[in-house]
Amino acid sequence: MAPVVKICGLTRPGDVAAAARAGAWALGFVFAESRRRTSPEQVRQLLAQAGLEWPAARPLIVGVFGEASPEEVVSVARVVGLDGVQLHGRAGPTALEVREALESSAGWEGSAGGEPVGGGLRPGSLLIIRAVPVDPDEESESELSRRMAEAEEGADLLLLDTSCRGRFGGTGQTFPWELARRAAGKRRFLIAGGVTPENAAQALRQSGAWGVDVSGGVETDSGTKDEQLIRDLIAAVRMEGQTG
Repeated sequence: MAPVVKICGLTRPGDVAAAARAGAWALGFVFAESRRRTSPEQVRQLLAQAGLEWPAARPLIVGVFGEASPEEVVSVARVVGLDGVQLHGRAGPTALEVREALESSAGWEGSAGGEPVGGGLRPGSLLIIRAVPVDPDEESESELSRRMAEAEEGADLLLLDTSCRGRFGGTGQTFPWELARRAAGKRRFLIAGGVTPENAAQALRQSGAWGVDVSGGVETDSGTKDEQLIRDLIAAVRMEGQTG
């Protein structure tokens, strides 16, 4: 399977539609503290305005959470009809806690359509992505591997994201991609932090990641998503998948 692309931090219906048209594997909407933060109702409206209401064929719809309770994560997932959740923050819920909250609630009826979706996820499931912070100056392969092993309990997929000056996610800075390859072993993971159309192929090649998660790297100086940058990013990732 070719490397996948998740476009995150979407706030405008045109950008949502553009990312879907370009062939993004997943679309990310932020429910944590951020200048890109959205509400569940806003996301429902964005999807409707972009023509991506379930059960229409579409990328995966992923909610990004910070220091929310497991019950809140599951509740928002139900209200919006999320296909997946992405868990950030050192004080946020673990993947296992969300999995347990999901299993203890009434029967989950996921929004994924009738076809299998990426990552081995089956229709009716909720994809759980757990983010792992990586310092730009990180050097310890064993320490990163330990944190990945701790984070993967209950998770379907890991995300390695740059942590800088207390900020976890949305830093726009890269981390040592070669370290990720050595630390990950056979784990499947995405990378985020400073990935752009210009360096996406290099990021994948050096890290061995399954895909990239990009927000600021496809934005203009004004902070809005740019359709051509999204297309360029996805083209670069696909080309790397063909040659890698």
